[in-house]
Amino acid sequence: MTFTEALLVAYKNERETEDYFLSGNWQPRPKKMPNYQVSIINKLEPKILFYANGSTNVLYQGYWSYEKIADMVPIDYIP
Repeated sequence: MTFTEALLVAYKNERETEDYFLSGNWQPRPKKMPNYQVSIINKLEPKILFYANGSTNVLYQGYWSYEKIADMVPIDYIP
């Protein structure tokens, strides 16, 4: 996946929860945009690599950083 700036992802099938608003991860958006789950992907390197258990070289902001941080582990993680 390639893009030049940050990538905004709006998931329209679920709304953001009140707990999310209070978490400190909430991302501003245009005033007319409903409270869709909004996430921002920032590249840390020119290319993003995706694997079955996640991706590398990215920084997530917004809803994905709030909801998915517990699922993010290093690729070589052994429980």
